[in-house]
Amino acid sequence: MMATQVLQRVGAPGVAQATREALAGIPLGATRQQIADAVWRWARENMELVDHEALACEMAGACSGDVQFLVDPELAALQRRGDCAIYTPLVCSMLFTAGVPCRMVVVAADRAEPRRFSHVYAAAVLEDGSLYPLDASHGQAPGWETPNQHRRAVWSVFGLRLW
Repeated sequence: MMATQVLQRVGAPGVAQATREALAGIPLGATRQQIADAVWRWARENMELVDHEALACEMAGACSGDVQFLVDPELAALQRRGDCAIYTPLVCSMLFTAGVPCRMVVVAADRAEPRRFSHVYAAAVLEDGSLYPLDASHGQAPGWETPNQHRRAVWSVFGLRLW
């Protein structure tokens, strides 16, 4: 589902505008890492991190904390607020709009529940094929990953689990 939203929103007006804002001042011929850094910075500076439970209660009326939902990247670009599950499809859509392939990484980061996937973030695919983490919701800088990774899966935006 998240992967489908990413691909459907590549170049959508809100995503395209966010991408233009992110890449303003980036030189032609920039590397994928330079583009990824700019997208990460845009997300950190222009998105408001909102707790998942509060967001679910506000947007879906589901206040129990047991609801998971996805927000269309176009809507995220316009609302500019969310949690990791909202940042990730937007960052991926922006990367694809800028011509940078990416992956989605899900991790079990909660020590109390080490088998449950609890966090998601984008990773740009650099020219050499390596993944460059872009945890725009919680990361300290582009390239940062949470040290609490009890379990990890990498997904293509086509919905295929890679590893």
